[in-house]
Formats: sequence, C-alpha cells, structure tokens
Amino acid sequence: MNLGQFLSWIAFIASLVSGLCWLAATGGREQALRPARVAFRIQWLALLGAASVLWWILFSHQFQYQYVASYSSKAMPPQYVYAAFWGGQEGTFLLWGFLTCTLGLFLMRL
Repeated sequence: MNLGQFLSWIAFIASLVSGLCWLAATGGREQALRPARVAFRIQWLALLGAASVLWWILFSHQFQYQYVASYSSKAMPPQYVYAAFWGGQEGTFLLWGFLTCTLGLFLMRL
C-alpha cells in the first residue's frame, strides 16, 4: 500500500466517523459535535495529502503507478500533466472530494 492509498483510507474512515458523529449531534447529543468537527478536519487533511501525492507522482513521472502511466507521458506539456490529475475517474473523485470537503470546512465556520 502506498502513501496515497493510506491517506485515502484515512479520509474514508474519518468521513464515516464525522458523518456518524454529526448524525448523533442532530439527534440531540451535543457532545458529538467536537469529534465530528475534528474528524472532518482530519478528512480534509488526508484528502489534501492524497491530492499532493497524486500531483507529486504525476509531475515526477513515476510510471510504475498505473494512473500515471495511463494519463500522462514525458512528452506532454506541463498544462496537460496538470490536467491529468482529473483525467481518470480516481483523480476526478479525489478532486471532487477535496473540493466538497473544503466547502464543508468553509460552511462549518459560518
């Protein structure tokens, strides 16, 4: 298991914990709000880390990873390597997860 996969699992587990704690908080358990917020922030950090790892393996052309081998090449201009981040389904899901989690952090502050 590589670092990106590990961080994705951390984000998944944190999202489950956060969702269950928010559910408990809406059911009247006010003490569940703090763990929900902490787990949500952990999820955001894990998604940021996973996105950073994907950027790093794309721009360092580590073709031992199937995603990089499928969606990029050394002959591509940098803007296309940049776009390769969301070229596949996995990168798109990571991007949308990160963006919606960032929006959630912003809305949590309001």
